[in-house]
Amino acid sequence: MIEKLKELSLAQKAVLAIVVPLAGVILWAVCAVPALPDKKAAEELAHKAKIMVYENNTMREEQDGRVIWELKARRTEMNGETRSATCEAITGRFYMEDGTVVTGRARGGGYDGKTKDVFLEGEAVIETDDGRRLTADKITWNASEQKAVAEGHVHLTKK
Repeated sequence: MIEKLKELSLAQKAVLAIVVPLAGVILWAVCAVPALPDKKAAEELAHKAKIMVYENNTMREEQDGRVIWELKARRTEMNGETRSATCEAITGRFYMEDGTVVTGRARGGGYDGKTKDVFLEGEAVIETDDGRRLTADKITWNASEQKAVAEGHVHLTKK
């Protein structure tokens, strides 16, 4: 084989030096083309494409120029289609019409884009500035009724 290569002209060697690697690249490209996803996988990819992920962000709801609530989270996944959010390590402040400020925190929580409800879950705690404290597995701020609803291992205390 080496003897035959030595017999080739410089032009033939140059052509071989280009053709052999090019053939390898073409073969790799043809073999490396990924298969098209099935319908279920395509739907999953489309869903994930609508999810935006934020780190250390703040969300705020306002009504008639007044801040209703403000949430901060270590990580937030926002669904661009439903405008709903799921959060990790969440803290918040809820501003009542009477001037009371309620602070809250939990391991997780989120926001429902349709109802505008906010929920805290996983060691959820809310406290008012006058010393009332509510702990539960999950606490939901019902936006339409402007009240908190607690679920699971509920404890209410006042200093």
